[in-house]
Amino acid sequence: MPLPTPVRRSNPFSPFSKLVVRCNLTFIAVIALCAGLYVVQSNRVATHTLRVGELQRETVALAAQRGALLTESFAAEEPEQLSSFAQRHALVASQMPVHLFESSNVARR
Repeated sequence: MPLPTPVRRSNPFSPFSKLVVRCNLTFIAVIALCAGLYVVQSNRVATHTLRVGELQRETVALAAQRGALLTESFAAEEPEQLSSFAQRHALVASQMPVHLFESSNVARR
């Protein structure tokens, strides 16, 4: 019994359907690329937001520390504190100090 001759089928994908498949794949690739960029940018924004918050907390802490140091320096500059410091260290007031001022208004000896 002879074998039947194979029937040649035409290509099931027409040029139009190939174009549609390529467009769909391109569209999916573009959507995937946009989603990846969105994730990366969201991560960068979140990281920078956390860093800004951390820097703001550090600024508040440094402002409080600066206030404490200013209070301490003002207390140290009171006349009573200065005179007691001078007496403890046996300091003597100068009788005739000489200071020369240059063009930058800085006193030099």
